Amino acid sequence: MPYNFFSAEYYESILVKALDQGYTFLTMRDYFRNPALQVGKLAILRHDIDAKPLRTNIFFGVEQKLGVVSSNFLLVHDINYNPFAINVLKLFMAIEASGSEIGLHSNYLETAQILNVDPVELLGSEVRALRNHFDITGVACHRNIDFMANSLPHLVENWSCVRERFQLEYQAYDDRLMGNFEFVNEGLNPHLSWRNRSPEEAICEGKNFCFSTHPHWWHRRYAFED
Repeated sequence: MPYNFFSAEYYESILVKALDQGYTFLTMRDYFRNPALQVGKLAILRHDIDAKPLRTNIFFGVEQKLGVVSSNFLLVHDINYNPFAINVLKLFMAIEASGSEIGLHSNYLETAQILNVDPVELLGSEVRALRNHFDITGVACHRNIDFMANSLPHLVENWSCVRERFQLEYQAYDDRLMGNFEFVNEGLNPHLSWRNRSPEEAICEGKNFCFSTHPHWWHRRYAFED
């Protein structure tokens, strides 16, 4: 497969293949909230919005067309975009209204070290900020390749306290999910490609899969279209 193949057309072909093979698409919240749904072949679409948030429209358009849902994780403290910019907010409010989920994407430990504030307090401020507009029940830790701090071990260690204090239901690397789903994502390997295996491989094997994507690496027609 050539490089630079992450197009809207390709994304649709993956979802169509999964639907043809009898997969059910769930949000992460639905998976953790309702054990009765955890039957058959399952797929979770996870979108980590690291940059170019309006490109999430690529995923959203396909998902609306096919009638499937996704979990979309927004950053609050970042330099790449403002989650409360009107066009960004409008898009993600429409995504949530369609039945998909909005969650928090966060490297709160790194941010707290930079700002010299308490990390748990900072995490809470991010949850509260997004809750002004969205029903936030889950958090997915974020880590750039050039960041040293990793929030995930800290979140796991403090999860009981954080979950109760901020009324969260799940964190996206919970063993109940990672142990039951193939984790499929794109990345630099060394060029942009699938990191370990493709979603088509998981589908052909009939395995549950969590399809983690990043909109800044996807396009409609070509990579530099905006």
